[in-house]
Amino acid sequence: MTLPDPDLRRTWLFGPGADARMHEAMLASGADALILDLEDFTPAPRRATARRLLHGFVERCRANGSLAAVRINALEADGTQDLAAAMAARPDVIAYPMSERATQIQSLDAAIDRWEAELGLRAGSIEILPVCETALGVVDVRAIAAASARVRCAAPRTSPPTCVPSAAPTRSSSTTRGAVSSSSAAPRASSRSTHLIPSTMSRARSARLTTPAAWVTVRSHWSGPSTRRRSTRR
Repeated sequence: MTLPDPDLRRTWLFGPGADARMHEAMLASGADALILDLEDFTPAPRRATARRLLHGFVERCRANGSLAAVRINALEADGTQDLAAAMAARPDVIAYPMSERATQIQSLDAAIDRWEAELGLRAGSIEILPVCETALGVVDVRAIAAASARVRCAAPRTSPPTCVPSAAPTRSSSTTRGAVSSSSAAPRASSRSTHLIPSTMSRARSARLTTPAAWVTVRSHWSGPSTRRRSTRR
């Protein structure tokens, strides 16, 4: 399967890993990328359940035409178990939380290498999405993005969205196109570019969602200003 260009991934929707009813709502949302979250949205006692649901969720994403992503925990925590379950499900993207050092992405890249070889998957077929949630991660996002060729998108808590060059920049993008996009002043790398998902996101609340609220981007398709909204958190 050829993954869509980052510029075409307009909407990213996070949802809890262990809530099958929320999975139905995610699949019906029309979002371009669905991220099943085994970290913040899934309490530790429910992570085993979430891992069992991964395979079915990824298969339905494929049938639905959505990009399938899994956010694991840090490798030094539950991330090793999460990654084993995720790789067996063969998602399109592995999202890594609290990304703030290039070495974290390099370790994840090496672990995915081993799983791809063991499972007979094409080398480099699974992307890495660093989620930069700390000041250090935002400051070092370019080094983080350059740490692995698997990184095509990064999600820092910063705005406006811009391109993260992984090599010397050669030209600029003139338009903003979707949730994963280049800004008007952002340079583009000569070999490959990594894009930032904007931090301006709305929180989709559900009465059944007791873990943190789901984040979803709401950017427009056209080369104009983004549509932004935020609900009041209870």
